[in-house]
Amino acid sequence: MKPSLLKICYGLFFCSYVSLGLAQGISETSLVKNFFYNPDSLSFGGAGRATYSSGQNMILNPAMIARHKNKVSFGASYMSAGVTDSSPISLFATDYRATQAVSFGAYYGYEKATVEGTEAKINYAAIAIAKDISPQLFVGTSIKGYKTKYSGMETGGPDGIDADLGIQFKPSEYITLAFAMNHIFQGRNFEEFPLLVAGGIALELEGTGKLLVDLEKDVSKPNENSFNAYFGGEVLLTDGFFLRGGFGIDNVREADFFSAGLVLQGPKINLVGVYSQTVNPVDKTFGVSADILF
Repeated sequence: MKPSLLKICYGLFFCSYVSLGLAQGISETSLVKNFFYNPDSLSFGGAGRATYSSGQNMILNPAMIARHKNKVSFGASYMSAGVTDSSPISLFATDYRATQAVSFGAYYGYEKATVEGTEAKINYAAIAIAKDISPQLFVGTSIKGYKTKYSGMETGGPDGIDADLGIQFKPSEYITLAFAMNHIFQGRNFEEFPLLVAGGIALELEGTGKLLVDLEKDVSKPNENSFNAYFGGEVLLTDGFFLRGGFGIDNVREADFFSAGLVLQGPKINLVGVYSQTVNPVDKTFGVSADILF
C-alpha cells in the first residue's frame, strides 16, 4: 500500500511538472545555490528542510541535526554543475554523542565557478548547533561565513558573516513541518547570498519512502518572481536501495529543473548519486555524496 501511494504521487508530480513548463532561461546565478543544491537535496528536487537524510543539509535547516540523537557522522560531496561550469565540493560532520545536551554540526564548501564569463572562487563554511526541545520539536541555528574572489580583480566579494535559523516540528509520527531563515543579517545586501524565508513539509514512511515539499521566498526579489517551490520523493526499491526524484520551480533564476537519484542506505553508510537537468535551456548537473555513520 505505501509504495503504491508513493508511486502514484510521483506520477502526479511528474505530470504537473510537464504541464507547468515555466522555465524561460537562466537569467541570474545565486553563488550559494550549488551548495544548497547538494547531491542529497538535489535528489529530492531541491527539497529537504523538513527531514533528515544527510548532514550536508544543515545549511538548509540547522534544526535537522538534532534528530541524529546519539550518533556521529562524517561526509563529503562532489558535483559537476554545468550552469556555472564548476565542480563544487563539500565536507561536513555532525555530533550528537559528545554531549547529550545539544547536537553540533560543521560544514565547509568550496567552488570555482564561472559567472557571466568571470571565474569566481567561493569558500562557504558554517558551524551549527541544535537541540531537541521535545520528541516533537527541534530547533537549531548556525553561524556561517563566505568569501568570494573574482579572477583578475583586486577586489572580491560578497564576503560576510551571517546566520541561519531553523525549526522542525513533528505533529505526528509521519508528518514533519519545518521553517527556516537563511542569511538573516546580510541577505538583503547580497544578491548572491540572499535572505531566504522557507517552509517545508515531509511525509515520512519509515523504511518505505518520503514525500517532501519546500516553499521558499527570496526576500531580495520583487513579489512576482520571488517564490520558488521544490517537490521530491523517495521510494524503496529493495533492501537498502531507494529511488529518488523531484522537480524545482525556480522563478528567481528562471531555471526550473528535474532530478533523479539512487540511494544506498545502510547502518553505517549513506551513498547518493544524482542527475539533474534544467528545462530551458538544457543544463546538466551530476553529483555524488557519502555519509559515514558512527
